[in-house]
Amino acid sequence: MNQQDRLSIMWELRKQKQPNLEELPSSPRSPRVTGSRPILIKSLTGNALNSQNLGTLPSAPLAVRWASVGGETFQVRGQDYMKSRVKEPSGPAIYRLLGADLFSFDQKIHNIAHHIDLPAPPRVSAAHSALPPEERLPLILIINLQLPSYVPPIFGRNHDGPGFSLVFYFALPDNWTPDQVPNRAALELFQRFVHDGVESDGCATRDRLKLIPHVANPEEWASAAPLSRYESKLLSSYADKPILSRPQHHFFSTSRYMEIDLDIHCYAYLARKALHGFLGRLGGLVIDAAFIVQGNAEDELPELVFGAGRLSGVRLDLAQPFRVVPQEELVLHRLSPNLTST
Repeated sequence: MNQQDRLSIMWELRKQKQPNLEELPSSPRSPRVTGSRPILIKSLTGNALNSQNLGTLPSAPLAVRWASVGGETFQVRGQDYMKSRVKEPSGPAIYRLLGADLFSFDQKIHNIAHHIDLPAPPRVSAAHSALPPEERLPLILIINLQLPSYVPPIFGRNHDGPGFSLVFYFALPDNWTPDQVPNRAALELFQRFVHDGVESDGCATRDRLKLIPHVANPEEWASAAPLSRYESKLLSSYADKPILSRPQHHFFSTSRYMEIDLDIHCYAYLARKALHGFLGRLGGLVIDAAFIVQGNAEDELPELVFGAGRLSGVRLDLAQPFRVVPQEELVLHRLSPNLTST
């Protein structure tokens, strides 16, 4: 498109008083951009950076409310776990929680951080900058839980469709230094995880990633949801049990951030069926989530939570749609001074 065509489009846009594209209603099936990748239009990380956490009274309903939770909340493998099988509270998490968002999609999208404006990175200490490249940690860490909303098929290998992304935004503390993590074994294990290392058994360090879910209000939620006796038993059976993410995970790293996508679309049928049964009753749930790299040897213990957060008040009907725009709208979007591009 030449400059004259661009000016014509701008003139037509002003004559028609084109509304902000973010205010347009989303279609049941959003069109896709022709090109190398979709262009997604949305505001800065949704609710996450508006201080709308559990301790505030938001002016409008939120899709999800979030709060920080200490790593000490979670039981992890202790120093002598390989002999005693005893767990102990984790130390403080490496990363601090900046916020959380809930988005809806027609199809799952990987590397969501590539399509949004990320928060400003923390201030970097001289000690962190002086580390060798293989020991530096990402300043921003994104964890994207990809949740299917469609009825899980018993047969077939189709692992994509409508769903949600529950996104955690983490950052290192300002002026972070390695000395702030006295658990050297866990820090070195996490550094190998970040840089896609391989352990002595030949397995990828990233295959050690696990999630620990903790329901903070099990009895209250079971009564309010309500949950059946079978569902309550299922909830108690899996509460506080670590879940290894492999092989349903994907990793994306740049100079600005690291993102971890946990693809629940690809989980086993029974797990997806249970999740689908709970989806419509999440509003009263208060859940804590911790992310850990599993230690499998004495010199990798005790384990340490690297990121954790608390979520509540999940409203799937308020999830922000991630709208993919067609090429002609994209041109208008970029040219109009009233519109903001991401």
